[in-house]
Amino acid sequence: APQEFFTLGLASMLGLLLQVSDEDAAQALCLGQNGRLALLQRAGPWAGYLATVLALERGQALDEAAAQPFGGVDVVAALSDQAWAWVEAHSPGTQA
Repeated sequence: APQEFFTLGLASMLGLLLQVSDEDAAQALCLGQNGRLALLQRAGPWAGYLATVLALERGQALDEAAAQPFGGVDVVAALSDQAWAWVEAHSPGTQA
């Protein structure tokens, strides 16, 4: 589900933003086992999702096979754009 990408994306950046470990980020977001495996060990059923999220964050080409369960590369890219728009709309100083 798209929420999985959003949560993994948030988790992948939270440590850097808050200067905490990935373990602390996983705990703060109450990530389940699949999310924890992906974030902390780059393993498990969500590892491909995290690789896709990281590629999006870095502006790299997306893997079609990893994006396919979510509707393909174009859909995943659009969901990423929506997530960034949500962040922008909810950031301090951007609300009217």
